[in-house]
Amino acid sequence: MKNPNEDKQIKELLGKSRLEMPFPDFEHDVMMQIEIEESLRNASSSGIAWSWVFFIAGTVFGILLTLMIPQLEISILGMGAGEMNLLFQVGFCLFVLLHLEKLIGLTNSAEFGNRLKRAVFWR
Repeated sequence: MKNPNEDKQIKELLGKSRLEMPFPDFEHDVMMQIEIEESLRNASSSGIAWSWVFFIAGTVFGILLTLMIPQLEISILGMGAGEMNLLFQVGFCLFVLLHLEKLIGLTNSAEFGNRLKRAVFWR
C-alpha cells in the first residue's frame, strides 16, 4: 500500500517540474507557426505537381516547334532554317536538362520531407 506521505511528496515533485513558458502566448505562437509551415508545405507540393504539368506541356510544345522550324522558309540575321533549328535544339536541350534536374530535386526533397514528417509525427 502507498503511504499518504509518499503521495504528497510525488505531488510536490510534479508541481516543481512544471515548465514555465517564456511569455504567456508562447504555446499559441508555436502552434500558429506549425500551422503556417504545414500550409506552405501543402501549397509547395501542389506547386510541384503543377510544375510537372507545365514542364511536360512545354517539352511537348518545344518538340513540336523543333519539328516545324525546318519547314519554315524564313531567314533571320542571315541564318537559314537549318541553322535556326540547330540553335533552337541546343538551347531547348539545355533548358530541358537544367529544368528537369531542378524539378526532380524539388520533387525528391518534398517527398523526403513528407516521409520524414510521417516517420517522426505519426509513429
